[in-house]
Order: sequence, then structure tokens, then C-alpha cells
Amino acid sequence: MSNHHFAPGPNAEIEPKGPQHAFEGAVDLLAPFKRRLEAHAPADAREAMMTAAKDPRLLACAEVHNLAEHLNSALYRAREAPRLKDVVAELGRARDLLRDANLAIVSLDGWSLFHLRGSSEGYRDKVEPRWLPSYEDGSAGEFVELSSRIADQMDEVVGMLQRRFGDGQIADRGGVQNYEERFLGPVKNRFIREAFDVFDAYHPERASSSDGSPFFCFVHRVYEFATGEHDEDKVALGYKLRELISALHAYSRAKAEYWRIELMLDSGDQNDPTRADLQDRQREAKKQMELHERKLVPGLAPKARPPRKAAK
Repeated sequence: MSNHHFAPGPNAEIEPKGPQHAFEGAVDLLAPFKRRLEAHAPADAREAMMTAAKDPRLLACAEVHNLAEHLNSALYRAREAPRLKDVVAELGRARDLLRDANLAIVSLDGWSLFHLRGSSEGYRDKVEPRWLPSYEDGSAGEFVELSSRIADQMDEVVGMLQRRFGDGQIADRGGVQNYEERFLGPVKNRFIREAFDVFDAYHPERASSSDGSPFFCFVHRVYEFATGEHDEDKVALGYKLRELISALHAYSRAKAEYWRIELMLDSGDQNDPTRADLQDRQREAKKQMELHERKLVPGLAPKARPPRKAAK
């Protein structure tokens, strides 16, 4: 597996493929372009707001275009992503190769180690002796020690993936879902979540999954602008909206509460007697965020352990 799975993708894949009227329709649904900015928003977001102050519709255009590009990028990466079993197999192969290499290095005879350590000859790219096995005291050397730790960590990751996504032995039992969607959630879930964040910033708490509602239309028009596809029977976004809308609103409210309290804690007196109560409320808000996050990303939900076989 190459690193291209983490890259956005070729420009030809990312660029929106749909009609301009879909783009314009999506942007118009954000009118009157009074965007809300969260109190904890990063500096670059604040700078973008200031830049767009003279033409707020320009910011809305940029956000719709970014949504479309992010969707196309996610669709491309999902198509190219490996199966979970392939990720596990690759980690397992790398682990085994490291262990075989370590065994080969520590099994070298004394004369081989003598020359490898460069004790009798001057090598241009000589490795420091501490990285190599010692023929004097038999120590493995820091390279083997480090690579052994890496191999052990690979083994732990393989075990974690098998427990989390499989039955403890097979990490991809019963399905063909690629790893990106298995780990990050279905692309459509992620797209709807990003679309909700944008729409909610312009129309707080007004997003609805009802057919024909502004948010329903916003999601479909951005999708059409990104992919060129507008047939609901093919894109099947309506049922996803109905499935996710409650969790999206609940997560948004919990997140707002968490950051509202965070700002109060940052600006408040360390000796304020109400501080402990605020911290309790913030922990509860974080717990609610995590609860609804698992509904938005099914892979984060705890998996039930497979039943144990009854003893004979």
C-alpha cells in the first residue's frame, strides 16, 4: 500500500463534475450569508471571515466548492483504499520481515561482526558501533532493539484491528468494505456531516432531513455539483439524512456546550467555587459528543465480543 491513500487525489478526480446551476443553487440556500463563527474557531477561519466581510457570498461560494472537492476526494480515496484484511496482511508481512532481519543480524558470526563494525578498516559510511551487535559481550545493538520494538508494535496493532473489526482472529470477516470507510465511516456520512456543519453555520439549528427542506436540497445540490449525479434513486442521500440528522444536531449542541464551558474556565478564577461544577458539566458534554460521534462513525462504536464456545 502506498502513501497515495492519504493524498487528496489527482486534480481530475477532485474537481467538481456537475453543472454550474447546482453550485449556484447550493450557494443560494446559504443566503442571507450571515455566517456564524464558533468562539474557538482557529485564526485562519477568522481571517477568512474578515476577508469575506465585504462580500459574504464569496465565502459561501468557497465553502460550497470546498465541500464538493472534499466529497470527490473522499470518493476517490474510498475507491482506491485497500481492504482491512490487506492492511492487516501488510503489517504482518512487515513485522515478519523485521523479525527475520533481526534474527539474521544477531546470528552473524564473530568475524562478520568484527568487519561489520569496521574495527579493522575505514568505511566511508560507517555506522556507529552502538547500532550493531557486539562480538565482545553478545549484546544485540540498538538497531535490533529498536526494530524489535517496532515489530512488537506492529503485532499489537494487528491484534487491535482483529479485536476491533473482526472476531479476534480474522480482521475482515463478512464484508468487502474498504479500510478507509471502515475506519472513518462511509463517505456519504462524512459528506453529510461536513454539509451540516456549513449549513448550520449559516442557519443555526434549522437543518432538517425532510424532503424538499433547505438542508435536504443543499446536500443534494452540493452532491450534484461535485459528482454530476442528481438522481436520488442512485445517490440515496435521503435515508442517510434521516438516519444522521438527530445525531448531528445532538453532537453540535454538545460541542457548543463543551466549548462554551471551556471559554468560561479559561477566563474564570481558579478559585471560583463553581469551577468544579463547570468541569463536571464539561465532562458530561464531552461524553455526549463521544456518544453521538459513534452514531456518525459506526466504526467507533464498541464491538460486542464473540460468544465463547461452551465447554464440553
